[in-house]
Amino acid sequence: MRAEFPGNSSAGFSTLEIMIALAVVVLSVSAVILVSFGSQFMGVDAQTNDEAIYKAEAKLEQVRALSRSSFASVRSDGPVPDGMYSLSTEVTDISPCAKYATVRVNWQNDIRPLETALHTKLTSPADAHALAGDCAAEPPADGWTAPTTLGSADLTPSGSQATDLDVVGEYAYVTGVHANAASADFFVFDLDDPADPQLVGSLNTGKGLNAVDVAGSYAFVAHNATNTQLQVIDISNPAAPALISSASRTLPGVGASFPEGQSIYYYDNHVFIGTYETAGNEFHAYDVTDATNPQHLGSYSVNHNVHDIVVRGPYAYLALSSTSDSAGELLILNVNNHLSITEVGSYNPPGTHCYATALYALGTRLYVGMGKMYSQCDGALPDLYILDISLPFLPTFLGSADLGLGNNNFVSGMVVSGNLAFLSVSQPMAGFQVWDVSDAASPQNISILGYPEKTVGLDYQDNYIYTANESNFALRVIYDNP
Repeated sequence: MRAEFPGNSSAGFSTLEIMIALAVVVLSVSAVILVSFGSQFMGVDAQTNDEAIYKAEAKLEQVRALSRSSFASVRSDGPVPDGMYSLSTEVTDISPCAKYATVRVNWQNDIRPLETALHTKLTSPADAHALAGDCAAEPPADGWTAPTTLGSADLTPSGSQATDLDVVGEYAYVTGVHANAASADFFVFDLDDPADPQLVGSLNTGKGLNAVDVAGSYAFVAHNATNTQLQVIDISNPAAPALISSASRTLPGVGASFPEGQSIYYYDNHVFIGTYETAGNEFHAYDVTDATNPQHLGSYSVNHNVHDIVVRGPYAYLALSSTSDSAGELLILNVNNHLSITEVGSYNPPGTHCYATALYALGTRLYVGMGKMYSQCDGALPDLYILDISLPFLPTFLGSADLGLGNNNFVSGMVVSGNLAFLSVSQPMAGFQVWDVSDAASPQNISILGYPEKTVGLDYQDNYIYTANESNFALRVIYDNP
């Protein structure tokens, strides 16, 4: 028989109940503490995030203000410490008159790194006006790993060889030369369907044209003649381009060998034109505020061939070559006072190059394309140089690339947008090249499109590349077809 102990049973249950109650209280208090700390962490995160957004907005407004006062000065900077935060600005140049800017604010809480980023697109109406709108609106789409010919067209009559082109809006303006001086040398193609360019107008200006730059209703061209080297063509009606005879100008004081117009550049109501090495001055400046009546402003003797010209602000950058001088392939002139043009700087790549042929300026970088045309030049040197022109008169080396050019070939054109550089070269089967230049110290080749023609010029618009080529397919349209 089992003995009964009623008192002991009641005491046992009371002790158990007390222990359970204490455990519940401890758990409840712990939960309250955890919830309180969690709320505190969330409150701190919200506060720091709001403060980070405020700092990013303030920094972005500073960048916008700088773009309005000095567009060229907007560039990447940082990171800069600001209390517990770190602020940086990343700037990507789309074109000479457009940039993307990203402001980042980084900080660290107790358990993880955090970031706030704001983005904006910046444009410069002043630069767009100075370049007559010759600015790509958007950077190229990612890729360009598989460039392919989309369409092409030839010049009429057959036998005409393209020398240069400028694409503006829905039209491509192509210059050329022909053995028959009575043949057309200026051509207008309608690009409404890039896959099927249509020749809609042409014109014979005399002895052929070597270069073109379009501004508004006018095409300024370098005439391949010993006089009237500067010519102006009215293109207000693309189907009927008309030479403005009264606007033709003979370069003063130029004579002897090779006084023909070879290169041309429009900038801020001025036209700059260059010749090959000749007697007199090879570089000339004209005021074309009234395009029908260009006014000669000044000139400068460089004693070299002027292959290409780029102007930014008061500075003109000239790509030069000479059979007798392998120094100073890049010359920098101050053209602010056109009556007294002065040399302010130069750049001579290491080794014996002899030949700079193409230029493109974007942001604080200048891209210089080279040529291997003379026997005394070192053919083993790079063909593309990237220079920092933060100080425009003191270019400094950033990086270079070997494009694989053989002897007697050269870079004939360049356009850089975002992180991609598009290059045309005169070497058949390598006429179009795409390079990643995001790291200026180490450019990387992305793709090469080969075709039989010798490419002599290039332009970019709306994610299409347009090239001018000698012989067949004078105009070629290229797109990315990954």
